[in-house]
Amino acid sequence: MVLFALFVLLLAHSGSAKQDCVAGDWEEWSSCTTECGALGTRERSRAIAQLPTADGGQCDKLQWDQKESCNRICYHGGLLTDTHCECADGYTGQCCEIDINECDSNNGGCQQLCVNQQGGFQCKCFPGFEENENGYCVDINECASSPCEKNCVNVPGSYKCACNSNQGVLFTDGKTCVAEDYCDVAEDETPPEGCSCGDSGSLVVFSNEMVCACPSGYFLDVNSRECTSSNPCGDASFCIGGICHTSPHTGEALCDCGIGRGLGVNGMECMDVDQCQTGLSQCSHTCQTVHSGHVCLCPAGMILGDDHKTCQDENECLRDPNPCSHSCTNLHLSFFCSCPETMELEADNRTCCEIGKCINPISNPSDHTTSIAVGVSVTTLIVVGILVFIIYRMVRRSLSTNEKVMRQMRTSDVYYNNSNAFELEQRAMSSGLGATPVSKADHYSTFQKRRPFSIEEDDYEDIKSTKEQ
Repeated sequence: MVLFALFVLLLAHSGSAKQDCVAGDWEEWSSCTTECGALGTRERSRAIAQLPTADGGQCDKLQWDQKESCNRICYHGGLLTDTHCECADGYTGQCCEIDINECDSNNGGCQQLCVNQQGGFQCKCFPGFEENENGYCVDINECASSPCEKNCVNVPGSYKCACNSNQGVLFTDGKTCVAEDYCDVAEDETPPEGCSCGDSGSLVVFSNEMVCACPSGYFLDVNSRECTSSNPCGDASFCIGGICHTSPHTGEALCDCGIGRGLGVNGMECMDVDQCQTGLSQCSHTCQTVHSGHVCLCPAGMILGDDHKTCQDENECLRDPNPCSHSCTNLHLSFFCSCPETMELEADNRTCCEIGKCINPISNPSDHTTSIAVGVSVTTLIVVGILVFIIYRMVRRSLSTNEKVMRQMRTSDVYYNNSNAFELEQRAMSSGLGATPVSKADHYSTFQKRRPFSIEEDDYEDIKSTKEQ
């Protein structure tokens, strides 16, 4: 039985062949980790299709996973590096896919309107303004083209026609001056064009202007000049941030954004343009906010330069007419007038007249000289007085010091190391040699303390006689 089993095993072994590890097909690639940029990758893998025999090629010798880069691109001209995208001006983001809105920061540096564009921006002016040669938005003077029949008043960003009281009233067209009864005609006659306000409207004169008045809840239609229930300001997307009203002449919707604000590029929304507060005006001196913009102002003696921002010294002598009757000399922020030798200035400092014939001449120079002399004399007296006071104080201080020393010598304990020192001090006092003690005790000798005393002439004689004995 054992022999049979061994035979079966030998037969089985002799019948099996060598088998290597077999890999299956690759799977589909995974999605890329990013849509763009410099770091996108994707992966795929495969499984074992057949295991190897003991003597066959093993599975660890095969590749089972793959990884490769993908979607490595930069938009809008960005430069692809190993780690990131270097974006061109005006773009940002991982793939340079985001346009930078330069208008969000400081209005792009624009004076009035900033229009964002792909990769950049553009400065524009409000309606009624135009860019001059220096790139500055200035008001268009619409009155230069004579749009009005009579009087034209230029206002920032627009204009307005007007009629004087002797010229009639401003007609409904907003330009012509007509008599107040211009639209009054017989029943069988057709009124002039512009006199009709429809069936429900009525023609009225308000503030010297002839306008169509509609009943409450009705509005003047722009085209038909009929009063309708359709409100031109009914569009909620128009005049956001402002006040919408209809023109009494045309019926069109108008937006009042207020001082220092104006309609944006889309013509629908008000935006802040207070250049004086934000510093966008770049005025060298004073900035004043006006409707739809600003103006730069200068102090007296200065005028606004060609850039409409910088104030510079005004040469008043170039004015027409000249401020001086004869000679004019320009100064910084001012000027002065001068006259020939035979003339003198009037009190206005501008007009020259013959000496002795001026109505109100400037003070005579001799009077000025006299006043100077008087002033010098007073000054001299004051200086002399101060010097005398200083000398007096010095003398008083010196005398006071001597008195204090003598008083100190009479009242203080005095130490002597021997009788010779005592005698020297007495001689000094009697000879008036000063306030400083002549001899203080030497430190190597034994001191004898004497009580405070006052030296009189008799005392001095007693001391002297004692010394001689």
